[in-house]
Amino acid sequence: MISGLYGEILKSSPSRVIGFAVTVRYVPTDTRVGVNSFKSIEDAKAWKDQQYGRASDAGWVKSGKPGDVVVMDVNGVFECGNIGSNNSLGWAQNGYAGVISNGGARDTDEIIKTGKIPVYAAMDTAPGVSDRED
Repeated sequence: MISGLYGEILKSSPSRVIGFAVTVRYVPTDTRVGVNSFKSIEDAKAWKDQQYGRASDAGWVKSGKPGDVVVMDVNGVFECGNIGSNNSLGWAQNGYAGVISNGGARDTDEIIKTGKIPVYAAMDTAPGVSDRED
């Protein structure tokens, strides 16, 4: 059970999401980098591309069927948003009915605006740029 659901995402989503769970556990990279780790910006970009390739969701996305729900455990890593508009909208395109996570979501303004997939997350880690006036 996930507690402390982030209110704005919850309000913009249906009150329920029903489907078989495709469970996913986030495992942080084992490659550590720090200040001055790269000789050039090109080296940093190459490393980033390599990391995204290692952390691809391509394998488990194919295991689901339309109507299934992504249930993600972030394995105690709460410093970042594991769910963003790019991956959640991609999951919607693959037929997933929703996303539930005990971690954070980022780009929530875009997720809410598109309305393509309900995302229930424990926190909003980076809401993105919004055209709303608060």
